[in-house]
Amino acid sequence: LLCLLAASARADTDRLGHLAFRQYTAEDGLAALDVVAGIQDAEGYIWAASPNGLFRYDGTRFRRYSIEDELPSILITDLAVSPAGVLWGASSRGAFYRDGDRFVAIGGAVLPVDGMHLLAFADSQTWMTTDLGPFVVTGGTVEKVTGWPGGAAFGILVDGDGSVLVGRGTRLVRYTADHAFVDVGQDFVEQITSIVRDGAGRL
Repeated sequence: LLCLLAASARADTDRLGHLAFRQYTAEDGLAALDVVAGIQDAEGYIWAASPNGLFRYDGTRFRRYSIEDELPSILITDLAVSPAGVLWGASSRGAFYRDGDRFVAIGGAVLPVDGMHLLAFADSQTWMTTDLGPFVVTGGTVEKVTGWPGGAAFGILVDGDGSVLVGRGTRLVRYTADHAFVDVGQDFVEQITSIVRDGAGRL
């Protein structure tokens, strides 16, 4: 199930401040009860990640992609578009990226099974948070980020100064230009699963 903001000719008849949404279901080709992430790529397609594969919306219908389309798994956990406009995804069996009309799976032999979480991009590298800590992709090679203090990594944010904030359980750590992880010093009540800044820059 996915809801998207609808920019339609009816918008000017809606009351001031009202946003129109449209609901998409299996009748539209979206054969997934849960959508865990959604993103629009550089070509304008909308992609939806789900436990039942990857879906692409072309403005009319959704198309499903699965292992038969060279995805490493149908359990997709996150999607992101790199600064170069490349679609990346995380799955339960490693990461993947879109190359033209095909998918390229990477990291299956290195990344933890059923332990992939979120993606981010920093300093020409693709970052991935996992149950074994953060990993990076550099030039097609997947490796664990050195200096990680241990434990699972989940939420991630590339901050304005280029440093990387990562959730480590209930603690928040920052990866600095010195290639070291520094504890920010804030202990949260629950596991940090997402990190964002609002319009005022507040974390």
